[in-house]
Amino acid sequence: MTHPASGSGEAPGAGRSYVTGGVSGAGQPGAVRIGLDLGGSTLRAVVTGPGGGVLHRAAARHTAQGYPAVLALLERVVAEGREAVGSVAVQAVGLAVAGWLSADREQLIAAANLGVAGVPLRRDLERRLGVPVAV
Repeated sequence: MTHPASGSGEAPGAGRSYVTGGVSGAGQPGAVRIGLDLGGSTLRAVVTGPGGGVLHRAAARHTAQGYPAVLALLERVVAEGREAVGSVAVQAVGLAVAGWLSADREQLIAAANLGVAGVPLRRDLERRLGVPVAV
């Protein structure tokens, strides 16, 4: 079932949020992982538990343009994922992004739909989230 989220605390450039699924198994011991898929107009997220089961899913339409807005959007959606699983630690975040990456996946060379180019996305996101990030 899909239903609108509250919309409060939206990051600059964020549109209406839609959440699917719920938390099943939150509070289990062990760390969780958060996966993000950032497209030009939609950001999808999934939180998986220690055994790989899905604990939470979300999708947010967005109009984020520019690096500060994109970072704020990613940070907000990760915070929502963390909130959904309570006190369970996040082990890592993985990000798929519609754009050109450097061979070492450190730099987002260009993401025309996001208005972003030549930025150290992995490093900056890792610093903001406080967990390892794979792009």
